[in-house]
Amino acid sequence: MRHDLVINRIESSRNNVLNIRQCNPRPVNLDKLSVSCWTASLGKPAFQAAFISQLSHLGFKPRRILDGRFDEAREWSFEAIHVALFCKPRWPKFPAYVIRLNPSYFGSFTDLTCFFSLAIPGFDANRTKITVLDVSLDFREPLPTFRQRLRVKGYHRLECKFSREATLSLYLGDNPLYRVYDKGLEQHLGKGWFTRLELHTEKTHIPIRTFADLPKLPSLELFKSVRLEELNEPIAKSKLLRDFWCLYQRLGFEPAHFEFRRHRNYRRDIGRHLKVLKTESVDHFVRKGLQAFFNSPVSSEGGLA
Repeated sequence: MRHDLVINRIESSRNNVLNIRQCNPRPVNLDKLSVSCWTASLGKPAFQAAFISQLSHLGFKPRRILDGRFDEAREWSFEAIHVALFCKPRWPKFPAYVIRLNPSYFGSFTDLTCFFSLAIPGFDANRTKITVLDVSLDFREPLPTFRQRLRVKGYHRLECKFSREATLSLYLGDNPLYRVYDKGLEQHLGKGWFTRLELHTEKTHIPIRTFADLPKLPSLELFKSVRLEELNEPIAKSKLLRDFWCLYQRLGFEPAHFEFRRHRNYRRDIGRHLKVLKTESVDHFVRKGLQAFFNSPVSSEGGLA
């Protein structure tokens, strides 16, 4: 899972000064994060002036967002890094803050926490609710070959959709929901650069409700039902096995398994003729990647690389 790309990553020093360094992408990331919170401090500005000053110093370009639901809505961008902040005072005068960003552009959980504490006046991790959280895992292989190996226990459905960038996305399962797509093609990095497996935690039973709950992620078995298997072509010759093997090579294990078990006794007619060459544990790799993010020490002093 090595990557040839270099990305910019936000880090913080011990005196809460933000910096940007160039680093290699991590294969395991918190891919999307949206939080909301109220602050009980009266008379606070919409956003911290010192925080906005730091973003400007790093080269972030501001843009106002036209959204009638909020009194103040802005986005700051530095190349591929985008940070959106929304603020709307609620009765009587308690501001409600919403922040949307991609945690994969932060050096560690400490850096992410520092960023929120600088952005939100009176930031309290226990009172900041998480509304969107995705966990992603990248594989250095084309989507068709990865699709053949992917197996999700408790498979419910397979949906194929095209995004606004005309990128094919495959959706597996229901609760939780897994999305598979070619991230390299979506970002115009070249066809087949790498495949991303993404877990959407929204509307699931994962016990992550507030920002303070995030460090629990490495202890959860988020990808427990996901395995990567390579099957050996069956030696026995029959039209049924040949049809299954063609469908498996074209669509992958789960769609082929789902299609044949509707009309046949899968274990008797197909399963006993297949041998697994290799099995990879996805969940163990994800937990190690998340532990590295949450256990990283505070970043050292430094500026823009």
